[in-house]
Amino acid sequence: DIENKALTNRGDLFGLLGLAREITVIFGKSFKTPSWYLEQSKDLTPETSCLSIEIANDAEVLCPRYTAIAIDNISVKDSPLWLKSTLIKLGYKPINNVVDITNYISHLAGQPLHAFDYDKVVTKDPNSNGTAHINIRMAKEGESILGLDGKVHNLNDRVMVIADNSNPMAIAGIMGGAETEVDKNTKRIIIECASFDKTSIRKTSMMLGLSTEAATKFKHAISAEQCIPALKETVKEIQELASGEIASDIIDLYPSPILQKEITFSLENLRVLTGLDLSNETVLQILSNLEYEIVNDKEENITVKAPHWRQDINIKED
Repeated sequence: DIENKALTNRGDLFGLLGLAREITVIFGKSFKTPSWYLEQSKDLTPETSCLSIEIANDAEVLCPRYTAIAIDNISVKDSPLWLKSTLIKLGYKPINNVVDITNYISHLAGQPLHAFDYDKVVTKDPNSNGTAHINIRMAKEGESILGLDGKVHNLNDRVMVIADNSNPMAIAGIMGGAETEVDKNTKRIIIECASFDKTSIRKTSMMLGLSTEAATKFKHAISAEQCIPALKETVKEIQELASGEIASDIIDLYPSPILQKEITFSLENLRVLTGLDLSNETVLQILSNLEYEIVNDKEENITVKAPHWRQDINIKED
């Protein structure tokens, strides 16, 4: 059992990969991140006739990255026993193979995902013209949404939503809507994997009184760079467990990619701040084990590049 409430500045520790890395290094060993988590290529080739999706991001400041892909010929059913038992141990209630896969990858990578029923998105939009339209925007005064919790949530212009041409389909980063949920009759889906502003999600969660797993993760500054790896790993699992076929290219709206942060600090300053007499070799080994890139280690100064999942690293004291 790991008590994580004291680690609220560490978004990477809200996924099993981040916890495994931290614990491994505490025990003096190096951690090697799985190759799928580092994969940034968008080389998934559609296997069937493409499903049309159009995405507009009218809230780029609060949604710096939005990725999505369509999957066709889905077979929605109960998850295999290994997945059900894993989710139960992690505190989730198994629902169906598609939803369970998104929850599994979310808990593994610390990156929330959401699946929409493609046909519901199209048919419930009076202006769809046969295309699934997704718009990331702020809600309008007086709008409301029936959430997956079975409750109607009244929205205002401080709430970010995922909408079609007319109405909200999800409260961004917090909860999906019941009208586009995946059920046993679903045959085609859209998988969303996005990055949302932590302050916006925290304020919306408090204002609406909605505390969800997704909101908890987004409130702690998780990396936008993990959207593509998490999306691709989800697609892989859906192909295996739900017989899904890729039906679109990956759509990736990411106008301002985050840059790796380069930090320089001195060993003397480190010793003063920590009260520990650490050698150059020990410091470099710990940083390497944590997968920092060592740029320069000349004399008493060390320069490193922080891995993208360490969004809490900004200055030398960090």
